[in-house]
Amino acid sequence: MSNPERQCVTHVNPAPLKILLVGQPSLERRIREMLRAVQTPLQLVWQERVQAALAELKTESASVVLLELDRAGQKLKQLRLAYPHMPIVVLGEDEAENAQTALAQGAQEYLVKAEVEAQGLLRALRYAIERQQWQTQWRQTQSQLKQAEEKLSLYQEIVANSNNAIAIYDSQGNFVEQNTAHRTLLGYEDEELYGQKKDEIFSSKAQVAEISTQLQNGDNYRGEVTLRRRQGWLVTVELFAFPLRDRSGEPVYYVGIGRDVTERLQAESTLKERDRLLAAVATANNHLLTTTDFSAAIDLALETLGQACNVDRVYVFENHLHPSTGELLMSQRFEWTSSTVIAQIDNPELQSLSYQTCSPVWYDNLVAGKPIGGLVKNLPAHEREVLDRQQIISILVVPIFLEGQFWGFVGFDDCHRERQWTETERAILSAAAGSIGGAIARQQTKVALQESELQFRAIFEHSSIGIGLSDLKGGQIDSNPALCHILGYSREELLKMSFTDYTHPDDIAADVKLFYELVMGQRDRYEIEKRYTRKDGCQVWCRLNHSLVRDSANRPQFVIALVEDITIHKQIENHLRDSKEAAEAGSRAKSEFLAIMSHELRTPLNGVLGLSQLLGQELFGSLNAKQKEYVSCIHSSGEHLLALINDVLDLCKVEAGREELTLVRLNVRDLCTYCLSVVRDRAVAKQLQLLSEIDPQIDSCIADERRVKQMLLNLLANAIKFTPKGQVSLRVEQVNQGIAFKVADTGIGIERSQLNLLFQPFKQLDSRLNRQYEGTGLGLSLTRKLARLHGGDVTVRSTVGKGSEFTLWLPNAYLNDLRQEPAKERSLLSPTEPKLSRKRPASGCRSPIAKRILIVEDDDRSALLLQDYFEIVGYQVKHLKHPHNFQGMLYLYQPDLLLLDVQLPGGVSGMDLLCSLRQQPEWQKLPAIILTASVKAGERDRFLAAGANDYFSKPIGIAQIEKILMQYLS
Repeated sequence: MSNPERQCVTHVNPAPLKILLVGQPSLERRIREMLRAVQTPLQLVWQERVQAALAELKTESASVVLLELDRAGQKLKQLRLAYPHMPIVVLGEDEAENAQTALAQGAQEYLVKAEVEAQGLLRALRYAIERQQWQTQWRQTQSQLKQAEEKLSLYQEIVANSNNAIAIYDSQGNFVEQNTAHRTLLGYEDEELYGQKKDEIFSSKAQVAEISTQLQNGDNYRGEVTLRRRQGWLVTVELFAFPLRDRSGEPVYYVGIGRDVTERLQAESTLKERDRLLAAVATANNHLLTTTDFSAAIDLALETLGQACNVDRVYVFENHLHPSTGELLMSQRFEWTSSTVIAQIDNPELQSLSYQTCSPVWYDNLVAGKPIGGLVKNLPAHEREVLDRQQIISILVVPIFLEGQFWGFVGFDDCHRERQWTETERAILSAAAGSIGGAIARQQTKVALQESELQFRAIFEHSSIGIGLSDLKGGQIDSNPALCHILGYSREELLKMSFTDYTHPDDIAADVKLFYELVMGQRDRYEIEKRYTRKDGCQVWCRLNHSLVRDSANRPQFVIALVEDITIHKQIENHLRDSKEAAEAGSRAKSEFLAIMSHELRTPLNGVLGLSQLLGQELFGSLNAKQKEYVSCIHSSGEHLLALINDVLDLCKVEAGREELTLVRLNVRDLCTYCLSVVRDRAVAKQLQLLSEIDPQIDSCIADERRVKQMLLNLLANAIKFTPKGQVSLRVEQVNQGIAFKVADTGIGIERSQLNLLFQPFKQLDSRLNRQYEGTGLGLSLTRKLARLHGGDVTVRSTVGKGSEFTLWLPNAYLNDLRQEPAKERSLLSPTEPKLSRKRPASGCRSPIAKRILIVEDDDRSALLLQDYFEIVGYQVKHLKHPHNFQGMLYLYQPDLLLLDVQLPGGVSGMDLLCSLRQQPEWQKLPAIILTASVKAGERDRFLAAGANDYFSKPIGIAQIEKILMQYLS
């Protein structure tokens, strides 16, 4: 059945009753006819099916639903389920069971269809609407009541569990209720408070009166009050109190909400005390930084700290060593006292106290940076002894450190109360001690700087070397008397000049270029020799050493120039150069002459030897005995002369630099066997033992085969020649960086005074030997030259009457090859020297004034000159004659300047020591100066490349010594 059109009956009324009818069409016609007779404004909307009715209610509202009950009651269920608060009137059969079911399912009224009439229907509809409204209001009231109960329970839970203490009193001031926080705060149980007045827990009746007045005037109270706990303690509470009034506005209860602020107030007090102490430390630090007089600054700082800490005495102790035993002691240096105690600054008991005797525990804690504080009565008896005599009750001691070293301490004495020092006070006063330590360090630096300036000014004014200071543009800033003397100008005249004004025109360009590079930071220093034009027009040669001086921020400030007058040196140098060139020319001429003459003699000598040999063989006829004797004499004399000429030729060739070696690897055992076989007949002829001993680890060496045989044969032949009886031995040993061939004999020996002539050409030791032993004196000279050509050497040890030992040392590789290879590290420590720590002590461990100089020099006379001069101008000096303990002396003495002689005993040169030194990082910045008897061409570059800062030629004069001091220790 299709849905009929929607039909409405409308009565003119501004608010008609809207009825939604759900039922059969016949019922709709009946109800519509019935309602026409009613004079009440209403609107009837009809839907046959319940689904259409539900759709209608979604778009249009209705005041009440009039529903025709079906047998199963499904329509009522659907309507009530969709609209639980809609008023519903049900029309059904006259059955009590149907009525009960409908009412149970949510209908507000049940009418019997057969009995319904217009007025009854209208009453039922209105009753259903009113009943539904009443039910809705009842449900709302129940919901509000439930919410109120839940809120009340929540409020009670909040009050019970609040961190704030809450108490309730009645209008008469009697206790009513308290929460857990209030119970915890004051310590009272509820039973103990019942019947008590509120003023019984307040510490002040004035506070109770003030609170009561404000509450009675209708105001709330907010403020801090002091309450008394059950145990009697007082606690500070931040209180908020207000009245609870009835409907007439009369106060019924008073509620107090409190929060314990005791800890907060204590924290605020601690913060105020901290801020006050920090302000005092800042003020003390300001005194230390701004007060010119050091002692006054310390006194002001101690006074400020003492007043801020509210103590009776503040003092500073300094550590120092006992002059004899070296024991660490402490002495009072500064003190401030209040007017209530006696000053102890002049107390002799507080001078040179021993940490070990008084309290080693104090030293252990202070050196570890830990303050010492507490009540004196709790200290050990031996520590209380001195403190009790000063009536100290509480003490705090904080350490002072200077550049990481324990310098002393600051002490704070309280003589009137048992005071416990807080961690905040300890930390802040430790910082104050750091400020005092900084002031002490600045004062020490200031004093050292003043002494350094005085020393520099003394050297500046009295130095025999000219010293000039110039700005970065070359203008003169200052000049010492020596420079004025060199240039012939007064100091005032030089201050108006630039260095280019008195420099020789030909030397200006080179000097200006180097000066510009120095100022621009392209180099740290430069040295130059140039000519100056004096005021009188004369020219002087000078050696200048320029250095750039920078400030603490590394900004260039000025240039210092050390000026040495070398005019006489130049003249001597030119003279020596001319003499050297003449000598070299003469030497070359001599060598060429000897070579030519030797060559011219050798050619006819070959004929003499050949013909005499032929005659001796009697190939052209027999010779009588006398003729044979003469021929033998001629031949032996020729051989002797040939050997002499060969030695002369070799010597000339080596000296002229024309000897070229052919280096090959040689079998050492085969080499020795050959040489011994050559001289064996001579040894047998003199009934000498010929011995040999070769290190089994040695198998080969690098050398020129012909020349090494020549050297060994010369040494063996000499040993046999000068040994009348006994033995001659050849030993081969592995030594440091090479091989040693040692030829020893039991011969006549050599006097020590004659050893210096041994390797000179054409020299025999004395005329007696010349008559007894034949020879030209060239063999040993040639042997040494050939050994050195190999990069080795020949040395000798000898005792008269016992024999001699000659050592031929050859390196493992040819010297020139070695120079092309990276240098291998070689320790210079002797086998017995202890291995020391390579870590240098911090620079702050000793005074910057007590600078130390180490001199390594085997010549006592040269060392004496340097040592005496350095000591007389205030430096500490150590003289080391032998290099075997060089490294140990470096670490023990910690020098600021090192002077090294090139030639040293023991087979170690100054260059060897310098190379070893520069391979160690901690010694790379130590200034090192080479001392040498003479500087050959190329030697200077070799010295600087090895790590030397400078070099000086002997003899060394005072001017050179002063130059060293100015340049490296000023």
